[in-house]
Amino acid sequence: MTALRAEYFDPNDEERRTVAAMDPQHNELRAIVGELPPTVDRAVRRLLQDFAAGASIHLVPVDAELTTQQAADMLGLSRTYLVRLIDQGVIPAHMVGTHRRLKASDVLAYRDERERKYAGMAEIAEAEEALGITY
Repeated sequence: MTALRAEYFDPNDEERRTVAAMDPQHNELRAIVGELPPTVDRAVRRLLQDFAAGASIHLVPVDAELTTQQAADMLGLSRTYLVRLIDQGVIPAHMVGTHRRLKASDVLAYRDERERKYAGMAEIAEAEEALGITY
């Protein structure tokens, strides 16, 4: 397990406009980043698309070890609620001295599962609305 090497990137408006003006499928990006392996190329293009869309970015290695506050921030939860999820066994964690630590991969897996559940609930709500079912 590696120590957290997370970095937070929040480009200013001018930087966002510059990236937004680039066509992510166009060869001008190739000139900027050079020849990259396919996976790295997709990651860089995705990063640039997110910046252009106005998103701030957190880069966290999957094998990083997170504090409860860092994990809560990634999930958009309060630290208190995250600790409750850990104590209930919903998200795995381990103790380092008196402090809980979480694997970034576990935090991301929880986030992905939560997003799948929300997407499923949204589909059900849309279907009910289309059928005229109200509550």
